[in-house]
Amino acid sequence: MTTISQETSSDLLLNEINNILKEYSDDETLGWALACAWTALSYKADHLKILAPKAKSPTCDYIVICTASNPSQAQAIADQICFLSRKTGKLDVKCEGKDYAHWILVDFEGISFHIFLPETRDIYKLEELFNQYPQVKIPEHYYTSTNSVPQIKTDPLNVKDWTGHF
Repeated sequence: MTTISQETSSDLLLNEINNILKEYSDDETLGWALACAWTALSYKADHLKILAPKAKSPTCDYIVICTASNPSQAQAIADQICFLSRKTGKLDVKCEGKDYAHWILVDFEGISFHIFLPETRDIYKLEELFNQYPQVKIPEHYYTSTNSVPQIKTDPLNVKDWTGHF
C-alpha cells in the first residue's frame, strides 16, 4: 500500500475532481454531480444514484443519493464535498445535518447531495419519491478498487493528536 502525506491526498482528490469537471465541461452541473458521486465512492459509499429532475424542477438539476455505513463516514464525505467545491470556486455551499449525520444534505448550484445512513434511507425512500426523474449513468470506472482515498502516512509509534502534541 502506498502512503502519502495529507496535503498530497487533498491535491490528488482535487486533481481528479478537476479532471471530471473538464470531461463534462459542456454541462458543469452534471460534472459536479458526477464529481460528488466519485468522491462518495472514493470514501466507500454504497447504493449511489444520480437523478436528473432538471427538466421538471426550477431549483435542482441533479439529485445525488448515497449511503454511508456510519456517521463518521457520512461526515467525511460531506466534508470532502464541501472542501472540494469551495476549493474550486463554489462559494455558496450549504451543508445541513452533519451534527447527527443520519441524513446530511449538501446543496450547491443546482445539486442536492443526500448522504444517508442505511436505516434513515430506508425510512425516507427518496428514490421512490423522485422515481419519475431519469437516472444518470455513473461511469463504471468510478466503482473500481483504485478509486479510494489515499492512505495518510502516520508513524504508529509516534502519532500526534489533532492539536499537534504527542
